[in-house]
Amino acid sequence: MRCFFMPRHRVLFFSLAVVIAMSRTIVGAHYPSDVIAGLAFGAWCTYFVAIYFSRYRMVFRIDDNGWPVPRNSIKALKPEFMRHHHAPQARETDLDLRPQKGH
Repeated sequence: MRCFFMPRHRVLFFSLAVVIAMSRTIVGAHYPSDVIAGLAFGAWCTYFVAIYFSRYRMVFRIDDNGWPVPRNSIKALKPEFMRHHHAPQARETDLDLRPQKGH
């Protein structure tokens, strides 16, 4: 689930999961098939929960590619006075809106 909240760190979380899974197999606590089944089941459950929450707009939303992403980023947790407010960009138009001389 952390990969959905922090997509930039997916590789790190996946690497940690692989290391832990390998260590559980090496010490004999699990068979490799147990680890693979747990990985598949955990990934499926995580994706299902994210999709379910995104349908009700609780935590996630669906992006343009169809993947669930967090609705609010960590930046949204900043208090209002700490946020940088940028002036909205003017939309491009074919009209010449510059001030005219003599009018």
